Amino acid sequence: MMETVGGSSRTRWEELREIVKIVVTIGSIFDTNGVNIRFLNRKDRYTIKGTDEINELFAGEPKGYTPLVRSVREILKLPVTAANSDRKLLLFIATDGYPTDANGVPNLSEFENVMRNERNSDTTYVSFLMCTDNQECVDYLSNFSRTMTNVDVTGNFNTERMNIRKERGAKFPFSKGDYITKVLVGAVNREKVPSNEPDSANNS
Repeated sequence: MMETVGGSSRTRWEELREIVKIVVTIGSIFDTNGVNIRFLNRKDRYTIKGTDEINELFAGEPKGYTPLVRSVREILKLPVTAANSDRKLLLFIATDGYPTDANGVPNLSEFENVMRNERNSDTTYVSFLMCTDNQECVDYLSNFSRTMTNVDVTGNFNTERMNIRKERGAKFPFSKGDYITKVLVGAVNREKVPSNEPDSANNS
């Protein structure tokens, strides 16, 4: 997470901070109570209403393993995720690593079970923010995006633009606004964002 993003001086951690600011700014328009933020290796949950608070949260460097199973299961206990809920939850998961337990032991199959069988896809939409070029991580997240309902994966801006133009043509328009739209809407409505998948791909 502390490596720089290709060709720039910003680290992935700093880039993620800026994306979180945008998510909070827009999310707070729709929910004046603010946006809830959890870090995988911190105990507290933070309810954020302004971008100044985000600078404080991102002041330190990230550390620890990638306990996605534990964290997502905690979130899936919220009433809003229940099958009979009349509200929806849009969950953003930023990760730079393979899923592990609290001791660093890989547990992808358990995480996949959580996503496929414990998550109610009608009430819980998941947008993964991929903060790595590690091929194992790219592969499992890409598989989730292709085969799970209401799940989307987004890399950094340059990677998304490159992948989309690879599929749609070198001159296909893709702005920073398009990128932010994909981050925010991709898991909710795939038809509203440019796709980097072949036309035959389906999200079922």
